[in-house]
Amino acid sequence: MTIKITGKLDIEKAARAVDRACLSGLPEAAELLLSESNVRVPVKTGALRDSGEAKCEGRSAAVTYSAPYAVPVHENLLSHHTVGEAKFLEHAANSPAVQREMAEALGRALRKEM
Repeated sequence: MTIKITGKLDIEKAARAVDRACLSGLPEAAELLLSESNVRVPVKTGALRDSGEAKCEGRSAAVTYSAPYAVPVHENLLSHHTVGEAKFLEHAANSPAVQREMAEALGRALRKEM
């Protein structure tokens, strides 16, 4: 993403705009990650996928799965899944396409604030 600034720049005003953009754009970015992770999550009954949640608090966001077996399913590379894959959340977070979509969501929020 490239931001072009012309004219006089008020650094404090710009910093406040970036701060507001983070607060307003972060929920959308977290939901994008959850959505892509849910595409990759192993599905037997759907309970693991349904336990996924995107949470935002201040300038922090987290995508979590609360099913009691979420961590073993995520970490077990030897298990075969007919639907989905191990490391579903990690693979989604490391996907360049997902990273680009999340950056675009934050960029849209920033443009609204400027």
